Amino acid sequence: MLQRRVRKVMNIWNGMMKYKVLKDYPTTDGVLYEKEIVKVWDANTTDGNLRVKDNMGRIWNVPKNILKEVSNG
Repeated sequence: MLQRRVRKVMNIWNGMMKYKVLKDYPTTDGVLYEKEIVKVWDANTTDGNLRVKDNMGRIWNVPKNILKEVSNG
């Protein structure tokens, strides 16, 4: 089971799902800035949020309505 989960995260990390942040998202841990490109981190999400990882390696729970999917090019 663990190998399957690791493989899924590796496939996502290799460029399957990228999103662009549409507006600043402030939290107590910092700010996820507008126009930043983030990648889906794992499948453990709630209905309205996605867990994403930014280019600094921080993991965020972000509402889906402030993200826009971008091409992997």
